[in-house]
Amino acid sequence: MNKNLLIYLFLVFTGICQAQLVMNNGVKGVLTGGTVGSPIYFVINNPTATPIKTIGANNGLIMEAEFNILKYNLGILTTNITVPYMSYALESFPLNLYAISSAAGAGSIQFSTVKAPTRATGWDDLAYKPTGVANMNGPLGTDNSAFVLDRFWIINPVGYGTNPQVTLDFNFVVAEGAVNGGNTLNTSTLLAQNYDDVGNSWNAMPQEGTNSGTGAVNAVATFELGSNYFNRVWTLVDPNTPLPITLSGFNGGCSNGRVSLQWSTASESNSAYFSVEESFDGVSYFKIGNVQAAGNSSSTLNYTFLSDSVLSKPAYFKLKEVDQNGEATSFNPIVVKPCQIIEEHLDIVSTGGGSIKVMLYSLTSQNIRIKAF
Repeated sequence: MNKNLLIYLFLVFTGICQAQLVMNNGVKGVLTGGTVGSPIYFVINNPTATPIKTIGANNGLIMEAEFNILKYNLGILTTNITVPYMSYALESFPLNLYAISSAAGAGSIQFSTVKAPTRATGWDDLAYKPTGVANMNGPLGTDNSAFVLDRFWIINPVGYGTNPQVTLDFNFVVAEGAVNGGNTLNTSTLLAQNYDDVGNSWNAMPQEGTNSGTGAVNAVATFELGSNYFNRVWTLVDPNTPLPITLSGFNGGCSNGRVSLQWSTASESNSAYFSVEESFDGVSYFKIGNVQAAGNSSSTLNYTFLSDSVLSKPAYFKLKEVDQNGEATSFNPIVVKPCQIIEEHLDIVSTGGGSIKVMLYSLTSQNIRIKAF
């Protein structure tokens, strides 16, 4: 094929006969013009091994809008897929999807990307976020776009009863994370993060992968994606200022007369410890202890802290999560009522003049007999 040939792909490519699209000697395939109501598809039916093959450098598919879609009609097949993405600036950044287990039902996987309209000023991902993404908020509810690569990947399983379980490798263009306007991220530490379609949040999903940290085109590889959270939209985020920890529960009660605090996390990224704070007015807090955190986790973890506080009135307790880089995130406080006295006991106090005062503490109503000797 001629080096400068551009293939505008508006076709169905059928793999039944072991066919293969070979891109060699600098061939660029371009998908363009798709809209939300009228997507443009390049469809591969019944794909076997390597239906799109690139030979040498400077080959790839330029498809940088959400509705320019490469569609693999897998049916019940399980296969490895390499999407040979190429940027408008002709930088190659392939995406690899390695199948681990087959899915339930026959379906397809659809691939596309969304880039910043202008790279030099594209740091604000809110301006071009894909359909279905409500925000770019971190755990404090503020826009974290400055710490996110200026590109989204869409990997959309369609038509399955249970989504496939796969491993993903992301390659990315380092220039798309440079100081483009307001970006302040470290591209050598970026990790992949998935948007939770149900909860409309980034924070419920863990950060994944291993960053190789070198080159103009870098890689985040390799991590296994379970079928239970195969959501469609991905991006790469700086783990030091995450999109990070999800607190799924925080409550307090009493244990043997002392305040017992319990909390759970759905995911953690680079967490160092939890600081536990107490307040009697809900305004001024003081630290009462630390609890070691897991560091990194994508599963539910449970924590407990037993306070030495003896409450005579309700008190406020607050958690502060401290990252390994020293940055802290505070969570909303809870109120704990005074704990009842658990044990029964008898106090005998001399009042002088040959008389005594007897005080009995008990949690139950009961008849008692006191005999003096």
